[in-house]
Amino acid sequence: MVRHLITSPDGVVSDSREHSWPETFGDVAAQVQNERSVWDTCRFAKTRAFPLALTFTDAANIRHKILIEQTEDRYTMIFAVKHGEVFWHGDEVDRTKLYGNVAQVTFSYQPKNLLHSHGIRLKSRSGLLSEREAANTERWLDLAGATPKVSHQGQLATVASWCRRIASRLCASGPCFPT
Repeated sequence: MVRHLITSPDGVVSDSREHSWPETFGDVAAQVQNERSVWDTCRFAKTRAFPLALTFTDAANIRHKILIEQTEDRYTMIFAVKHGEVFWHGDEVDRTKLYGNVAQVTFSYQPKNLLHSHGIRLKSRSGLLSEREAANTERWLDLAGATPKVSHQGQLATVASWCRRIASRLCASGPCFPT
């Protein structure tokens, strides 16, 4: 199962089990800019086992982390694009150039071959929204159902999220006290 973690500009982290990120141009009322797909593969020479993690920041200043956890994983999402390009951060930094300010990207696993290491295959299409809508963080978080309930508590939510992660690691490595 693919996991999609998002971090809002105020530091609130949300897991794909807690939100439903938009998948199509229709979900965000964007016009399709180019019917042709742009293909790219982000290779993972250092990361030899699952999960493969690819991170990027969209034009609404939302940080996304896509985790491919098995060979059959496939995930499609749509997001705002900064200056017509996306920088993907995995084992290396890759760049995809797109025509438009909104991208629909499908992430899937790409097995290794004789010449290349395994990676995450990207199929991208571009679309258009007004610049104001594309860069509106609250709009994207609302569409995903990931808007923080009380945004001024963003730092507290970040600390709580960090504590939960540490506690789950501790419990996974040894006996855990009941709560």
